[in-house]
Amino acid sequence: MTRAFLLPLALATMLAILPVPQAGAFDMRFLCSGIGDEAVEEEAAFPHTLKIVYATPDGKFLGNIEITLTQGGTTLLETTCPGPWLLANLLAGRYGLISQHEGEEQSGTLTVDTQREGAAPQQITIRF
Repeated sequence: MTRAFLLPLALATMLAILPVPQAGAFDMRFLCSGIGDEAVEEEAAFPHTLKIVYATPDGKFLGNIEITLTQGGTTLLETTCPGPWLLANLLAGRYGLISQHEGEEQSGTLTVDTQREGAAPQQITIRF
């Protein structure tokens, strides 16, 4: 292989492993992330109003969570997060949340308040 080919290949490989923010219905942005220095950097770089953390009762992080987010009967997001964090850039409002892990389901409603000037994103922790 030539050097001219290796550089684009290396760059393409690096880009393939970077998490990419995704869009749900209505162009709602979300990012599934994890723990560690890289995840902290991802969180800082991704504009979000809500952070959901998935963990065990004793605080160990969980991944592979199936998540459904709804508003007014409309599904905004259906995804499986490989890591323990879901970052979402939501408008102010009330949302339904269903989370599933290894056959166990938790559901409820949450209210996002984006009017809190200068405040950090809201964070909730769901324990399985």
